[in-house]
Amino acid sequence: MNDTPPTGLAGELTRQLHAQVDQWHSAPLTLDDVQGKARTIRRRRAAVTTGIAAVAVLAVLLPAGLVLDAPGSQRPSPAPSPTEAVEPTPNPDGTFPLTLDVPEGEVPATGYLTLDGQQFVTQSGRSDLPGHVVQIAPYDGGWVGIRAGDYPPTGAQVVVLDADFEEVSAVLGGSALAISGDGGRVAWVEARGNGDDWTVVNAPTDGGEQIRTPTRPDTQVEGFLAGDAVATSHFENPDDDYSYGQATPEGEFDAIPLAGYQYVGGVSEASGLVAGQTKFLGDSTCSEVRRTDPAQPQLVFETCDYRLSGQFSPDGRWLIGYATYSDLGSPTLAILDATTGDPVVEYVSSRQQADAAVVHAAAWEDDDTLLAVVEQGGEQAVLRLEADGAATRVSDVREAQMSIEFFLPQHLFGQ
Repeated sequence: MNDTPPTGLAGELTRQLHAQVDQWHSAPLTLDDVQGKARTIRRRRAAVTTGIAAVAVLAVLLPAGLVLDAPGSQRPSPAPSPTEAVEPTPNPDGTFPLTLDVPEGEVPATGYLTLDGQQFVTQSGRSDLPGHVVQIAPYDGGWVGIRAGDYPPTGAQVVVLDADFEEVSAVLGGSALAISGDGGRVAWVEARGNGDDWTVVNAPTDGGEQIRTPTRPDTQVEGFLAGDAVATSHFENPDDDYSYGQATPEGEFDAIPLAGYQYVGGVSEASGLVAGQTKFLGDSTCSEVRRTDPAQPQLVFETCDYRLSGQFSPDGRWLIGYATYSDLGSPTLAILDATTGDPVVEYVSSRQQADAAVVHAAAWEDDDTLLAVVEQGGEQAVLRLEADGAATRVSDVREAQMSIEFFLPQHLFGQ
């Protein structure tokens, strides 16, 4: 075995994860440690150009509640048979334990992706994928996905697959897919001409006519706004900062409701709300929820108790909140009221180092249920977390050696 410490991005991630686990019981990370969550997240999204090492710490978006049964799947589901559910037991403070030690449940309706196995796992079984596909969504009778790897200059490809997951086409592109709330449209970014010609593609999932909007280099899709508009972010070199816009059938425009965010965490078509981080406070952060309708007062609420880098529920009622100081993995995961920021339920890691757990990604399976990639004790699995505190494990358990073993198709890649 090669014991030489990794360098570059892989080395940075390894050191940060080691520090996070080894010092879990100590004080929160400082601003010097995290170097700004907004910039860290966006650098990782851009860093997909370095290859699959960057993929190990990022995730994906697909609309919650959209069932992704694989047409060509023949193999049995890898998840264990469900075990008898148990009544959730809260902690003394009313929170619930974040742990892999939970009953087994069914594979989620939205499925999940495995990086090393290069497979898409649904209730129908496993389906092999052509390479490291980190996002996938139904499209034109088959699928569209994001494939990460060594693809200069963007580091990712948009791949179209047939119903049996055979590759139909591939083009250089951005590292994210966005899906409309009703599942009727999918958006991505294509980069042609050696990465000089960038276009936001907004397409019906049934394969109808695309809306193609020219855009700037280093653009990513962030989610759908009302009226088939797609929220976009733009990496502004050399200032290492991001601006936001919206791509519409009429062209691309500045997105005023997104101005002032250090990064956007979630966009809701259903409620017309947007969430994201706005401030750094040394060892913590603050976030805001705003309305996207310019005719209404913009600010809905501000919180410095949770980092709002997660999605809204499909119906727009609830929002995911993480610990304000976390970087690579959060020791807490909360379902928040999207109009007040009050917690509906909160899952919290043990403060004991031996039992510490972190959430790498979370996304909605339906209006009331979250899926989360959770790591504990060098092992990783996908959990289903419900608004009443109930938790089940819906994947197999895998060893996690400073890597992400599972991707959630509903989770925006790069957040």
